[in-house]
Amino acid sequence: MSYFSSKKFLFVCSTKSLSVDWNSSGSWIVAGCSDQVARIWSLDGNASQAREVTTLSPHGGMVDLVRCHPQEAPLMCTVSQDRYARVWDVRAGSGGRNIWKADLVSKHPCAEWHHSKKLLVCVDREETIKIYDLKMNRSTPLKTIPLAPLLVGECRFSPGEGDHLLVATLPPQRSKMGELRILPNWAQSELSSSSGEKKETDGNNNNNNSKEKNCQ
Repeated sequence: MSYFSSKKFLFVCSTKSLSVDWNSSGSWIVAGCSDQVARIWSLDGNASQAREVTTLSPHGGMVDLVRCHPQEAPLMCTVSQDRYARVWDVRAGSGGRNIWKADLVSKHPCAEWHHSKKLLVCVDREETIKIYDLKMNRSTPLKTIPLAPLLVGECRFSPGEGDHLLVATLPPQRSKMGELRILPNWAQSELSSSSGEKKETDGNNNNNNSKEKNCQ
């Protein structure tokens, strides 16, 4: 059954929406809002208006980013200006339950799910990539990839097995050109450490473990 009909859906949000996403089944819309919550609407094909079903809180700041898991419809991630990333289990009739959180410091929130696994890649302090395994249910990262002095804007798992990471970076002097880097086989990369501490690498190792492309 399609969740859509010829009728026009109308979403009314009382506060500013900063980020939006679909859940994997297409039955819900989620929005991160300026009033420190994420709101979820249900899409009912028999109604002309979406129905707000629950809110996700607490956050101590505006919710800048929302991301739904690509395959598991109840799983959602929110990132807030309170410096926390949270994962929620949102099941019908039970509202939202906060099942995981991690402390992140970044002016530009970034969090993306693996395509099939319960892996979440985040950016901390704008210069460090952290990959979390939600199956382990702990806030200690599975892998930490330091890229300082470069600043990290976005990162994505590759299609399929997600063995590689695509990273958009900027130099500390933001007026200069940015770079697109592919970090191959991140799980085995020397740039990664399972302890969560930064691992020293020289310039040659960085070059060998990443493919770079300059972009305007």
